Amino acid sequence: MTMTKALVISNMGPGDITFEHDLGVWNVTRAFADCAKGKHRIYLHHVAEVLAGSETIEVDRDKVERYAQDLDLESFALIFVVEDGKVWLIDGAHHLRAMSQRGFKDCTGFVIEEKDTAQYRVLFNGERQPPWKKKP
Repeated sequence: MTMTKALVISNMGPGDITFEHDLGVWNVTRAFADCAKGKHRIYLHHVAEVLAGSETIEVDRDKVERYAQDLDLESFALIFVVEDGKVWLIDGAHHLRAMSQRGFKDCTGFVIEEKDTAQYRVLFNGERQPPWKKKP
């Protein structure tokens, strides 16, 4: 009989939306809920600067086009986390590109400070990287 290793995923529940980047996976559902409750500060960001720092995020072009038609686009706030001294966009890449397309100069975004990020990190058997991601 062969034993398979169990995969224990922490900080994520059924239906939660996540975002994966080079450092690991984030629970966007939990981050959004806490931002909506006022747990994190909101700042003004320059669209061009954020766009330049998030060029590698893959987006659905049709979704960007739909968002560009949204008349209430200016009320959307992005979500960022600070990890290892860098600011990472974890929610709003499609909205960001739509804002850029519509000529927005600035946008708002919540920033989750590094001291508060642990509760949004999704862990796989205690590790930041999912087991299916190739390790460098």
